[in-house]
Amino acid sequence: MISRLFARRTPRALFVGALVAMLFGANIAFAFDFDDVAALARRKARAAYQPPDRRQPAELELLGYDRYRDIRFRPDRAIWRADGAPFDLMFFHRAQSNPRVRMNEVVDGEARHIPYDSADFDFGKNTLSPEKWGELDYAGLRVHYHLNGPEYKDELIVFLGASYFRALAAGTRYGLSARGLAVDTVGGAGEEFPYFPEFWIVKPAPDARSLVEELGLELPIRLEEDPYPLAARLALGTVPTLFLVSPEGRLEAVSEGFRRSDFEGFAARLAVAPPLFLATDTAPPLRPG
Repeated sequence: MISRLFARRTPRALFVGALVAMLFGANIAFAFDFDDVAALARRKARAAYQPPDRRQPAELELLGYDRYRDIRFRPDRAIWRADGAPFDLMFFHRAQSNPRVRMNEVVDGEARHIPYDSADFDFGKNTLSPEKWGELDYAGLRVHYHLNGPEYKDELIVFLGASYFRALAAGTRYGLSARGLAVDTVGGAGEEFPYFPEFWIVKPAPDARSLVEELGLELPIRLEEDPYPLAARLALGTVPTLFLVSPEGRLEAVSEGFRRSDFEGFAARLAVAPPLFLATDTAPPLRPG
């Protein structure tokens, strides 16, 4: 069995997070228990931070940009294609110091590791020796789907490089790029982009119109020493806790746990035009922290 990592900050040395990417709002039955999530987060938080594993063969490390782009996943070997699923799952090869990203497939509530196989890739004009590499894992993933028409499977969503991802909307060509988490992007203190070290992708049914991914997110954080003055000042006792801060630095509102009504209230105050939740959404009205 596999447990879903849930987004939370801890007062220790590791941030453990998760993202559930749900497309089209279809109902999905989750076999994950929140208690398992919390236990995994606690174990990670108590362990010393481990930097990303960037070790890889020298011939991959030295590939230039153009040569790296010449390595492509073979579409005919896409995960789930042989099963007739509407989604094609493909991976990005590692090179140029890409950290190791572990991929897992979840079927009927159980997860299996998807091992690296060089036969899944077309190396283009590169002359390389994949038979010597061993288990590399991957650099990222991409999912293809018939979003804009039946004749071509669009590159629906991509995860590659730290917590970077890009998703496509109907009628668009490139989509929207974002980060799962970005720290200190203003102020001159030095930016931090945590990375997704592991994914769990739930295998879709043959008639599925949604896809669920479970992601781990890790980074070192600056620790606040006991007696935790900032946490005490904010009365931070629940994880997750969401703060709405004005441009002038005033604390306008606080939400503890997951409350749909709080999110909707924040969206209204921020003048977010589209509704955050639709009538067909399955998000619970409350999930305690």
